[in-house]
Amino acid sequence: MKLLCEYVSSESLRKHCLAVESSMRACAKKRGQDESLWAPAGCCMTLITSGTRGASAQGAAVLRERGYPEELVTAVLGHADRSGVARETQMAKCLYAVDELSGFVMACAYVRPTRLDGMTTESVEKNLRKKGFAAKIDRSEIERGIAELGAERTEHITLVIWALSGIAKELGSETIDSAAMIPYHRLFCSCTGGSLAMLQQYVWRVRLLAFVLAVIFGAVLGGIVWGFDRLYVGTPQPGLGLPILAFVVAGARSHTRR
Repeated sequence: MKLLCEYVSSESLRKHCLAVESSMRACAKKRGQDESLWAPAGCCMTLITSGTRGASAQGAAVLRERGYPEELVTAVLGHADRSGVARETQMAKCLYAVDELSGFVMACAYVRPTRLDGMTTESVEKNLRKKGFAAKIDRSEIERGIAELGAERTEHITLVIWALSGIAKELGSETIDSAAMIPYHRLFCSCTGGSLAMLQQYVWRVRLLAFVLAVIFGAVLGGIVWGFDRLYVGTPQPGLGLPILAFVVAGARSHTRR
């Protein structure tokens, strides 16, 4: 953590490193490895994340000077493709497999009112298929990492979600206070597991449908009034038909803009 604070000033990058650290701890525990050895790789990788191979070499030198074991240094170098260092150990493969995925899970959490709480593997998979969602995150690296590790895809994503959920407060991804949530937001999320963005899409569609139905209703009502004028007055007059139609359409448009 001291190394993280010393070399990383970006709050978002610090949170990402904490997320990777937690994911590495979960991977080590699952594989019966030393958590105290694997976990620091998540924070140490910040020394290799920027610049060229020269910068990566300088970062590795700092890690060696601080007394980190060579296995960790090699794993950290291997997580950056540009370093040219092969990922041969389980630690190196796990670090590569959780790096981008941890960032993606955090991105998924930020658009959900309940954040990491209740997040499912299915929702992460769905967002992975959306090219416009968290577009800067390299999907191919996520796929390559899972393949190199030889992990079962669903199980691996679930593990990362579980790992990040354990430090949700540190990541700023704890569940929003339910008392502060709009009631139908809470109901929607609890019943469907959907996100706030998904709910907003549904609300927009419902309002559009309401507008269309209002126009149809206004046209029908206007036609009835027009027909009544023709039947009983004998001369087709706009009567109240057009004012009614205009009033209904104006009201519907006002509602859809809210």
